Amino acid sequence: MRVALTTIVLFAGLGVLAGIVNRLVCPRVSVTPTSFVEEMESAVAVGSPAAAIEDYLKQHSIDFSFDEFQSRYQAIIRHPTSNCHAVVIYVYTGAERAFDRVEAEDAFTLL
Repeated sequence: MRVALTTIVLFAGLGVLAGIVNRLVCPRVSVTPTSFVEEMESAVAVGSPAAAIEDYLKQHSIDFSFDEFQSRYQAIIRHPTSNCHAVVIYVYTGAERAFDRVEAEDAFTLL
């Protein structure tokens, strides 16, 4: 029991350390989640049709897909030379895929 608990604590500590190293060492995508959300919300009004959402993402060269089960677009902005940082984007839609809201978050992978 004691060995198992020590192992869990050790792996948890390594996970935290890896996250800190990734944030310090990894090249970052040039856009932040907050700046992306602010920019998209100023360019695409609530209630805008799917075409406006898709045009915005295409104009910014962001690949995307639509998840019909969650009624949202999913997209990711990756660093051009590194896979350890990306910005993940979710564009939620309402009736007939009209723009409702956008969320974005940093995503890091282990080195």
